[in-house]
Amino acid sequence: MRPSLTAIAHILDLSKATLRVAWQNVVFAIAVKILIMALGLMGYASMWWAVFGDTGVSILCILNSIRILRR
Repeated sequence: MRPSLTAIAHILDLSKATLRVAWQNVVFAIAVKILIMALGLMGYASMWWAVFGDTGVSILCILNSIRILRR
């Protein structure tokens, strides 16, 4: 923690970036789940696609969130 007032501006920027990345992760996860569900309803995707898709989305969301640490 820095004892200066510039830390407040940095925290506000960091919180905005965190909110932006969180929304990106939510939208991406829902989009992939809808895509896999649609493919499953058409008979193109099995339960394994859903398992691997969900695991892949989780890993990608974690990697996307790590970007915040570099700020």
